[in-house]
Amino acid sequence: MENRKSMSRLVLLICLFLMFISRVQADMTISGSTAATNHRFANDAKFLTGTTYAGQDFSGVGQASNSRWATLISSNVAITAHHFTPTGSLNFYSGNDATVSPVERNIESTFRIPGTDFRLILLDEHVPESISYYSFATQQIDGTAALPNIYDGDTTLMVGRSATTVFSSGDHRQAFGQNRIDGYSENVTFNGADNDFFILANNPVADTTSTGSPFVSTYDDSSVLYESLVQGGDSGAPFFTLDEDGELLLLGVNSVRFSFFEDENMNGTRDTGETFYGNASGPSYIGNTSSTIQNFIQVNAVPEPSAVSVLAIITVGMFVRRRRRTVIIV
Repeated sequence: MENRKSMSRLVLLICLFLMFISRVQADMTISGSTAATNHRFANDAKFLTGTTYAGQDFSGVGQASNSRWATLISSNVAITAHHFTPTGSLNFYSGNDATVSPVERNIESTFRIPGTDFRLILLDEHVPESISYYSFATQQIDGTAALPNIYDGDTTLMVGRSATTVFSSGDHRQAFGQNRIDGYSENVTFNGADNDFFILANNPVADTTSTGSPFVSTYDDSSVLYESLVQGGDSGAPFFTLDEDGELLLLGVNSVRFSFFEDENMNGTRDTGETFYGNASGPSYIGNTSSTIQNFIQVNAVPEPSAVSVLAIITVGMFVRRRRRTVIIV
């Protein structure tokens, strides 16, 4: 547990990269990636071979024409990152064959969960049974022994933009990799709100025993198969683990990328002589807002929810108050 505590403390000194469209976009970094094994719409039998995620149904992972993401959590509600929300319509494919016509649904409205980087999307029509939607985590985590991170150590499925496509962007740029959950940090100030993030570190550059390293001697720095790191344009894509029945369980969506380094000058910039320890992906955790999400799904299960009901959802969300913690944004 000591390594988790060390990483949590260092979050106060991290460099936080926002995944806005204005930044240079790149494809998710996946170690050992090939089109056959890691790109959904290569439509190859080797897709995710060697992982526990092979053969899973990804039909509920949707994209807009500009590649922005949304993942179905009911037949007419999807979730994404607030700061990278798709507009217009979303396309969902029943399988991994991009030549098949997608199921297209228009975005009727959206709702930001107050105090988070999550935004819920209401579709104008339910998707057919050929398109799946996913259960999501409901476990509350507060970073203490009372409500611990029960997902610590899970080898999770990461999703991001794929390089394998005949288009520069589009609704079938979906790459899949893995990484291990190495930590959890709560109440991180980001995008005008307090957020709760998992930390998925890539192998540290510096010796794990170095003074000040977030990766102390007990840190497991062995890589996982298809180890991944998010890049610009991956925000809003889903982040999965498997539940006890071996089914996909949505833990959250991509929000940020961390860069770990000494910051002796406390300026949020890695200056000459300061040690760089490694990068990490930071998906937002869905479980702490699960009651608000479930209320939204229930209210919008009918075609036209009343204005009173919608107001009730907003009121519930506004009661979610957490301590504030500041990080350095560059």
